[in-house]
Amino acid sequence: DTLTITGVMESDEGGYRCVVSNAVGKENSNAAVLTVGTPASAPIQLEVVNTETTSLNLTWMKPEMPNGIIYKYRIRYFGRKLYDISDEDLAGLNLEGFKDTSGPSLTILLTELVPGTEYTLTVAAFNDVGEGIASKAVIRNTPVDSPPSGSDGFMFPDGPPVTFNGREATILLPNPLSINGPLSHHQVIVILLPESTNIADLQPADVLFPTIDSFQTYDYVSGYSGAHPAAYITAEFADDLFPADNLFVVGRGSQPNDRADSYINGPLRYGSSFVFFLRTYPVTDLSKRERQSEKDRQYTLFSSSSFIYSQKPAVVTTALFQLRLKPISDCSSWVSIKKQQKLSD
Repeated sequence: DTLTITGVMESDEGGYRCVVSNAVGKENSNAAVLTVGTPASAPIQLEVVNTETTSLNLTWMKPEMPNGIIYKYRIRYFGRKLYDISDEDLAGLNLEGFKDTSGPSLTILLTELVPGTEYTLTVAAFNDVGEGIASKAVIRNTPVDSPPSGSDGFMFPDGPPVTFNGREATILLPNPLSINGPLSHHQVIVILLPESTNIADLQPADVLFPTIDSFQTYDYVSGYSGAHPAAYITAEFADDLFPADNLFVVGRGSQPNDRADSYINGPLRYGSSFVFFLRTYPVTDLSKRERQSEKDRQYTLFSSSSFIYSQKPAVVTTALFQLRLKPISDCSSWVSIKKQQKLSD
């Protein structure tokens, strides 16, 4: 048999004995001593000393009344996204939880957090009684970051991956996820591969990727005859101009391109091989969530998509296009389109 005492108070402290009696007499057990402990008071001076996109480093001071030996602390956190995001994108994000220290340490590093999130944090001490009173909450925002790269950050809708018409290639753009921050703008990038390029052996280091500081123009690449791959941005457009059907026609000037003064979406040339991918940039200043003008856009943070196509030839008016697939890296892939003149019967 057991005795359960609920709502224990300090006045309940003392020795407890079990008395067994019958017609012959009674017998007392040895005394069981009940000591009523007190949880620790709240730790003080909780502070976030360093903030990264996916981590927070916290420190604090021990409780003024530990009421015993403190053997660990527990940090609880609750996150709220700083911008609108779909329930589907929210699924699986690390927005709420706790982490215990190893021993009575007064510092901890929270990792695997979510960029672009407001976190509310508290800390409580554990003594022999259990968890004590939580500290005053502190709030800290993690900075936004670019979308995850490749298939982790870009999702392909259903539909034919590519269709051709003359010197145009209609590609199916993937949907960038906004789990790390709201999206600012996108670039469709074309890389011309010289005839001497062995697509099967092509490595990322061999390609001159375009950057904001140095990239070739469409006119340069369209007449390029060098031995190394050359790249150009065929279009750039704000996120609210992203095609609703996910289709973008490389080689057609009427496509979304709010920087047409800098980037020409000109026709592809025959007899050449190309690879395409989408590059996406986040909004780094959350106070400017409307469409960002060219002067407000940043080009430091970005992620590149994966393009996954089955090998399926398509005959167009004057050329035969063949799809080939080659990974760019562990998290991105290229679609190469090999164009050959049709042979006459």
